[in-house]
Amino acid sequence: MKSLKCLIIFFLFFTISTAVTAAQLSGTVTNVSNLDVTIKVDGGLVPVKGDTLEIFFTLPDGESLSIGTWVITQVTGNIAQASVKENTGNPVTGQRAVISSENPSAMSVPGKKEDVASASFSTGSVYDQSGGIEQIISQLRSSNPIQKRDGAKIAYRIFYGDASIAAIAAEELEKGYMINHRDRHHVDAMAWLCNILGASNNKEYRPFLKKVYKNTKSDKINDYAKKNYKLLK
Repeated sequence: MKSLKCLIIFFLFFTISTAVTAAQLSGTVTNVSNLDVTIKVDGGLVPVKGDTLEIFFTLPDGESLSIGTWVITQVTGNIAQASVKENTGNPVTGQRAVISSENPSAMSVPGKKEDVASASFSTGSVYDQSGGIEQIISQLRSSNPIQKRDGAKIAYRIFYGDASIAAIAAEELEKGYMINHRDRHHVDAMAWLCNILGASNNKEYRPFLKKVYKNTKSDKINDYAKKNYKLLK
């Protein structure tokens, strides 16, 4: 009898703890390659490798039909890669995805070196849609201020709000906001990096941008850091 009570207590504890940690996350299909998909996940929680997701086709009357199940294979920032498990239809970009995650994690705070170092920009990901994401990343990290400025402009316009691009921008801004203030190209590049952070919609960049505008000796960097700091209210 005592053993039965223990089993019941354990079952209730397991059920409650599972209910607390389990979550349904939403996202959008941004790329399809041989039935494998790239999903941009909404919100601050992200799935982990091994989680499953369903993709839905919306009928003209508004009803949604599942077209299959996929398994998460990789997560970088708010971008998840998934391989098909079983499907009754072919996914297309723009379709809604619902992810079942037993242990979702908070999205890594972009800007930390370990996050940037672990970011993967593999072939077939959403980034390849631009036809040159590797070049943009190379430009953002370039020691040439004109290259860095131009890369930041492109990144801001094409990858507006992208968490992984923002991580690289934060790293480069940290390196450069206190130096080379007489080089207008360098200053322009720093200003565009501030814009990328302001577009990230990540409030955790506020303290960093505040540090930038309070400490930089450049009026332009000060203005752009302060403007984007205010955007992240």
